[in-house]
Amino acid sequence: MIAALNPVTTGKQVPFIDFLDAAASAGFQAIDYPIVPFSQTAEQRSKDAAHELLLSRRLVLGSFGLPVEFRKDEQTFQDELKELPKHAALARHMGVTRCCTWLFPATDEPVAEHTARFVRRLRECAKVLGAYGIRFGIEWVGPNTLRTLKHDFIHTMPGALELIGAIGESNVGLLFDSFHWFTSHARGKTFSS
Repeated sequence: MIAALNPVTTGKQVPFIDFLDAAASAGFQAIDYPIVPFSQTAEQRSKDAAHELLLSRRLVLGSFGLPVEFRKDEQTFQDELKELPKHAALARHMGVTRCCTWLFPATDEPVAEHTARFVRRLRECAKVLGAYGIRFGIEWVGPNTLRTLKHDFIHTMPGALELIGAIGESNVGLLFDSFHWFTSHARGKTFSS
């Protein structure tokens, strides 16, 4: 296991290069960070220049968040899905083999509709990522305090595993966060077969 710094856990919005410098100076070996700033560097300079941002600081990119907005309208999803091969190719060039996303635990629309759309969209993303040898982790969000919309959605490990099964791609798995496991009132027996 490698200690990685994630901007979500820092509590601040730190500019890209400042974040890289802070992670390196604090002794982290890896970061979990969006791929888009690296892709922008690759477009402006080169893929090697994007990778050098990490190498020069003795960092690796442990994983990147899915750069496709699958939660909103279809046009936004399709537009961003078209960019995913470019991001995935750069990630592979940089030696990154993991991408992840999370599920908001509530929805205002009918759950069956919501689920069907997410399964279709996440399957499309998984296929692109899989073509580049990238594993795709899906995280559930457990706190009851976030389930404030009309309908509860996936907020437990069994629910997330069911969604992953419906997606049906071999490169898709669970991103396990012990905080969300705890807040969903899971028990140790969840892991027994």
